[in-house]
Amino acid sequence: DERKMPSQSVLDRIWQFILDTLESLRERGEISMEVRIEKDVPLIGDDAIIDSRSLVELLLALEEFIDEEYGAAFDWSSDRAMSAKNSPFQTPCALADFAAQEAGL
Repeated sequence: DERKMPSQSVLDRIWQFILDTLESLRERGEISMEVRIEKDVPLIGDDAIIDSRSLVELLLALEEFIDEEYGAAFDWSSDRAMSAKNSPFQTPCALADFAAQEAGL
């Protein structure tokens, strides 16, 4: 299964979208104001900055963004995503990389 590496500009746009979405979750009170939203902040696990409902909301928004911006499909509920040894949902950076690769960008 040969997957090309996404370009840095694609990764930057996806990362910026994730950042903007996390900021909007913060504005709604879903994320503490004290939390610094960075590429390596945990999205899952004991130290996660968001709950599972907010994570699903982020993933749905990202799926829609990739479809609208690139005309590509990002299936975040695929077997590959759910069975990965290291979850692609651990951090915003990991999520951006995974989304770009899954969508073939």
